Amino acid sequence: MSLLDGVASHWIRIAADRWPKDLREDLTSEWLAEMSVMGGLRRLRFAFSLAASPPVGDENGVPMGWREIVPGLGRRVRPFLVLFLAGFATMLMAGAVSVLAGAAEQLTTGFSSLEKRTPLGIGLYILVTLIAYASFGLFGTLLARRHPVARGPRTAASRLLWTLAAVAAVAAGMTTQTLLFGSGPVQTVAVGMWAATAGIVCVGAVLIARGGLLWLGRVLGVGLGLILFDLACIEIGLRQAAARVLGVGEGGSTYDAGPYIDPARVDVSHGPLWFPSALIGPSPNAGRAPDSDIEIAWWLSSVVIGMMLGLLLIVCYTVRTAIPAPAARATKVAVPVPVAPVRRGRPIALALTGVALATWAAALAFLPSRVVRYQADPEFGIWTYEVRLAAITLAVLGLAFALTGRGRALWPALLAGFVLVVADKALSGTGLPEPTTAAIAAATGGLTSWAAWWLGVNVRGTATPQSVRRGRIVIALFAAVTAPALYLQATWPDTIDTDPPTPWGLPLGTAVICGGLAAMAVVAALSARIRPLRRTTGAVLATLSVLAFAAIGAVSGLPSEIPVLLALICGPWTIAITVLIAWNRPRRPWLSGIRWVLAAIVSIPAQIAVFYILMVPGFAAEEYLLAGAGFAGAWDGIGTFVTVLAIATGYALITARAMRERVALPPRPAWQPLPTV
Repeated sequence: MSLLDGVASHWIRIAADRWPKDLREDLTSEWLAEMSVMGGLRRLRFAFSLAASPPVGDENGVPMGWREIVPGLGRRVRPFLVLFLAGFATMLMAGAVSVLAGAAEQLTTGFSSLEKRTPLGIGLYILVTLIAYASFGLFGTLLARRHPVARGPRTAASRLLWTLAAVAAVAAGMTTQTLLFGSGPVQTVAVGMWAATAGIVCVGAVLIARGGLLWLGRVLGVGLGLILFDLACIEIGLRQAAARVLGVGEGGSTYDAGPYIDPARVDVSHGPLWFPSALIGPSPNAGRAPDSDIEIAWWLSSVVIGMMLGLLLIVCYTVRTAIPAPAARATKVAVPVPVAPVRRGRPIALALTGVALATWAAALAFLPSRVVRYQADPEFGIWTYEVRLAAITLAVLGLAFALTGRGRALWPALLAGFVLVVADKALSGTGLPEPTTAAIAAATGGLTSWAAWWLGVNVRGTATPQSVRRGRIVIALFAAVTAPALYLQATWPDTIDTDPPTPWGLPLGTAVICGGLAAMAVVAALSARIRPLRRTTGAVLATLSVLAFAAIGAVSGLPSEIPVLLALICGPWTIAITVLIAWNRPRRPWLSGIRWVLAAIVSIPAQIAVFYILMVPGFAAEEYLLAGAGFAGAWDGIGTFVTVLAIATGYALITARAMRERVALPPRPAWQPLPTV
């Protein structure tokens, strides 16, 4: 193929992209047939006219979208936008990983000073950071598969160009985050040095990987990055040591307090040790290294984590994009899935709804007065409100499950939950007698549930077997994530001067609601399976889950940290419910089992990182709810249930969408080159 033919083929491809997918193949065939009888320059003019001309206007006057006016722009810009957001998220996750690794280390020292670091604590710190680095490397590979900047560039110049463009996109995202939330100009300089280092590393890794040595390219790229980062951290550390510190005087005036570290205390000969010291955590040589080295390594520890996360991300991304594009594969579309009848689970869901409403009414009426006298631990107020909020959540899930397959399930259930939250706020602090408040709350819950049921049954929608199964999956996973959430509030007074030390209603309500959410998760998961389990097996699974979660909730008020730590079962428990839904006679059961076990292990640190990211907005939202319920001001503690609700929503929706059954269709035909005359 000549150069002119290649340019003409590219313009034909641009012209075809402006038309709907079902017309592109026919139009391309017609254009190629016409061009096959033309000369070289005339063929080029014809292809250019097609690429420059917009499609014919719609006969009904529908305006053309930007995809038709500027063909392929979204597809070409999207990878760079994704990389920009990935770089932005990398710097955000650097802080989360640093906090998570520090918390894991302090578990070994009883949250004492970092001056008492132990080998076990340092090992835990390194383990958490290594898991984060590996996760970002995998994330970069997945991004390259879904959003490559170029699929297998052919020439060395094109490989160099696309690699540097990808590095620039990630660096732009990291720089933006640093300018918005960074700690100063030195951190911005660190990002710039990261970009220069990553560009050199990625070009070398891509040249090695192009010969088929993918793993060698990744390993050598990361190794070269470590060497260059060690040199870069010397310059970054010296800049941070020389950075000016502003002091605050009387009346709020500021003055120059001098450099961050006295230049006389900085020994440049120790510079090569700053990077490895920062890799294993802040102040690793406390008591032995000079103070200046400790302070520089302390500051570099969070910077180094961001640099390493970005390095693993971009190296794995560019190496994966350097390999040739895979051959056309069979596409997949959703097909009808047989769904088991829901009649067996509907009575259980309605019973759980009744239990949840009764628990909510009792907690609303009787718990606040019994918690007031426990001034030794004001966090009981937050625990009380979260029991009520969790009861409303269980009632909403029960209503939604009972309505699946009967009509509208989502909006009536959500509307009922909104009404119950408003009623909770209205009945809080009214001064009515406790039995009267309980009766009003029970009547409100019953009427609201009946209205939601009537609305869902009478306002029918077009429910398909796929949508019914997807709804059950969402309910199962949502209940699984929220089941251990109340354990995070398990606490006891600092000074045990009351008998009993914890209001008995809090552990009782926690046991009932956590057991109910566990039952809801198992019942919904069993009904969402394609191959139903035996009735006996399902009953055993549900019973054991209810007993386990209820037992943990019952001991949540004892003076022990075990119930709080058992909240970490959220990740493995959610993975178990996912397996219960998705496990349908795999071809390689042992390999699938190993993958699920690894997913359960990784879910433990992953849930902590996600919770840390969403904790601030979740706490702000729950503060508003607590203020409306009368638990603001004198109460102390951190509300966590709204954050868990946000995590449950995201995980349930994404996983339910990924669990659609698919079948293979014939592969799409490859692009045919322009025939020569």
